[in-house]
Amino acid sequence: MSNQHKDLQDQLNRAMPIAKDIGLGDTLQELISAYNDLATKYNQLVALQGGNANLLADNTALKNINDRG
Repeated sequence: MSNQHKDLQDQLNRAMPIAKDIGLGDTLQELISAYNDLATKYNQLVALQGGNANLLADNTALKNINDRG
């Protein structure tokens, strides 16, 4: 396992109990889904305010990566 992979696993291990405590989900898939929902709502808000094309594109790209998960 690479150091980068270990770092990511450590971050995930720390984040999952917090995500569960605040009601985002019990599994990584539920956490990703909650993130995607938040990104979608955020993009809608940004679009309503006139939008920032780069920000919308970045958030959409992250959501698409998560969807492939």
